[in-house]
Amino acid sequence: MNIVQSMNKYVYDGLVWDVLPNELDQEKKIMDKLFALKDKCFEHSSRLFALRMDFRLNHYTADNSPITHFHQQLIPALRKKYPKSLISYAWVREQVKSEAQHYHYVLIMNAHHVRYAPPLVDLMSQSWAKATGGTYWLPQNPWYLLGRNDADSQAGFMKRVSYLGKKRSKENTPAGVKCYETALRFPKRITGEIKPEKIAGSWAAGPELQTEESFSSIDKEPLKQSISLPKQLENYGLIPALPGKELSTNNLHLPRSLFWIWHRNAFRQQQKTLGISVEKYISDNRLQQKSATRHLKQRAFSPFWNEHIERYYCFYWPLGAPVKLYCELHGLKFSSARRYLVNFNAHKIKHKKSKQTMGYQL
Repeated sequence: MNIVQSMNKYVYDGLVWDVLPNELDQEKKIMDKLFALKDKCFEHSSRLFALRMDFRLNHYTADNSPITHFHQQLIPALRKKYPKSLISYAWVREQVKSEAQHYHYVLIMNAHHVRYAPPLVDLMSQSWAKATGGTYWLPQNPWYLLGRNDADSQAGFMKRVSYLGKKRSKENTPAGVKCYETALRFPKRITGEIKPEKIAGSWAAGPELQTEESFSSIDKEPLKQSISLPKQLENYGLIPALPGKELSTNNLHLPRSLFWIWHRNAFRQQQKTLGISVEKYISDNRLQQKSATRHLKQRAFSPFWNEHIERYYCFYWPLGAPVKLYCELHGLKFSSARRYLVNFNAHKIKHKKSKQTMGYQL
């Protein structure tokens, strides 16, 4: 019994996972794609909602046009109903004794915006029927709620979805035709232009809201777009000119927390490129030893929160936009985001008259 259990394991990124296919039946390329897709989704959402379904056809097709037509129906419907959620999916093509192929499918979305399975089941089944005329099958306990720090929920889901990674029943796929695919798509960019010339100094350089076309799969890099901010910011005014004076402990023109956010970022960049120590950085920047040591040695934020911190303080905070509005626009949970973002009032900061701007990025 122990020997059988030991063969139903899969090692990914140094961790051992329980899976359904045994070692001889595991297709490594598919298994790696499934695990990578989960990790990529967690980079953009702390909670995920996943749904497993199977799709059947009435007639055989030598290509995967049924899936293509299915997505042409499904993706716009999901965009309309869940405009703030990422859309991620994986499918495999299989054929055993039946005349037509069938597809195993898993859909992953942002659990902050999607919490119930029935609406998704309706959308997916209707889209499949409209696109192909085929039928669907809903397995028992088809949906999962996953947490970024919840190992048990991830383990249960990956064991279930690992079924897609088996070698069996994929041998009949025609040569040159895909037998699997994974993809991750982000919400469309919210429109509402602010011209670059209205943005002071280095604030014009920063992260961008990503379009749906930015990611068609987990292997592609995001495309850089022009500066664009939501229309909801129109009531908050223009980005103010910030003081040209270099940051120092005597600079009272910035909120204290923002001051240390900048220094932590600058220190980590210099530490990575120059190997500079905390003590050397404190000495070079004439910072107070005790406070600076405590702030600079703080644990770094995750890439997910670093991106939101940079975006908020570069584009939203200077406009006076509150954290709560930022959370609504980006689908963040306010109770979590306020641990990383602070509502400073940029327009009440006393700025010195200067034609220069502070050349830094958070």
